[in-house]
Amino acid sequence: MKQFVIKTEEFEGPLDLLLQLIEKRKMPINKISLAQVTDDYINHINNNPDIDKKEMANFIIIAATLMLIKSISILPGLQQSEEEDSDMADLERRLKIYNQFQIFSNKLKKIFGYQIIRPAEERLKQPIFLPSDEITIENINKALREVIKQFPTPEKRPQVSVKKTISLEKAINNLEEKIKKALRLRFNDIKLSQNQKIDIIVNFLGLL
Repeated sequence: MKQFVIKTEEFEGPLDLLLQLIEKRKMPINKISLAQVTDDYINHINNNPDIDKKEMANFIIIAATLMLIKSISILPGLQQSEEEDSDMADLERRLKIYNQFQIFSNKLKKIFGYQIIRPAEERLKQPIFLPSDEITIENINKALREVIKQFPTPEKRPQVSVKKTISLEKAINNLEEKIKKALRLRFNDIKLSQNQKIDIIVNFLGLL
């Protein structure tokens, strides 16, 4: 929608800028025909039927304020009511806000290249997991102890003792020495240094 612009012999631009110039005394209000401004705005409404109601309300407020300023300039001795003083104070406050908005708007335009920056849509984060209030460190430790109790007890393995015995190589050497001393030798004639069964088996293997 096209913005409403005032076009007169003395001024051409948006309505809020006109109000700002008059407030700063850069333009005498007596040179502005409020009737012409009102007629131009009515034509603007007719050409734009989908005009925002907030904009229409804003125009009425600014136009009424301009009429008040012009009345005071024409009749300097006119006393203002408390409500009129409040309207003038509200006008000054709105002008300050407008000036700040224009300053920040120009800075943002230089940075981003856009007049209006739309805030990014906030995405709602849905909780995937919500722990119960019963999940505490104490309860977790208690549960772990119960699990450990269920582990099977390791069985005790029987201990096997390994006894030192004669080596096969040593048994062969002993037999060789005894064979050299006697041509005929029976196995029973061999005097074993050990009476253990394992020594007999090793000596028998050495004899073979």
